[in-house]
Amino acid sequence: MQAVIFDMDGVILESEPLHDSASCDVFEGHGFGNAEEIESLLNDFRGSTDSAFWSCIKEKFSIEESLETLMGWKEERFLDIIKESDIQLMDGLPSVLALLHDRYPLALASSSSSSAIDAIVDGLDVRTYFTAIVSGDDIEHSKPAPDIFLLAAEKLGVDPHECIVIEDSQNGVRAGNAAGMHTIGYYGSPSNRQDLSEAAVTIHHYDEIAAILEE
Repeated sequence: MQAVIFDMDGVILESEPLHDSASCDVFEGHGFGNAEEIESLLNDFRGSTDSAFWSCIKEKFSIEESLETLMGWKEERFLDIIKESDIQLMDGLPSVLALLHDRYPLALASSSSSSAIDAIVDGLDVRTYFTAIVSGDDIEHSKPAPDIFLLAAEKLGVDPHECIVIEDSQNGVRAGNAAGMHTIGYYGSPSNRQDLSEAAVTIHHYDEIAAILEE
């Protein structure tokens, strides 16, 4: 393997609940319904872009506001929540990032917006670890399409088949597989209810990464 690509939400930090809270706050706060009505959809769209999620919500609940307005509301609320939260890297990840950074070029490939990624990467002070960062703003088709990982490999200058992808969502694993990459399904997030059985290998803690790389 020549490079490692990380997803962000649920892989770098436990941010999925923060995204969910932001979406629920917007949905309820603007009178579209109760948060319980979108809970299953939040899980179904795990790993996808806000555009894909809010397009579905807009159609399902016959919301008149534009997609851009809905996404803007959610983005604003999410950034507020990030500022209010004490965000931390996943357990065991600091040493793994240091280890991998010494061996491989690393990329961050997240379906989140560039502004959300910037807030998290800078808040965690990990920007220097990543040679390339790709957001949901940079691609046309969200996961499970392989676009985001193929673009990350291109930015790294590495053949996709020589990349490892670390993902916590079924959509993300499928995207990595579609890109021809070696996929690692990460179950370390306490909120993760995804089926990662399609990954080449699954882990529950970052302590397991070193052993996999030595195989």
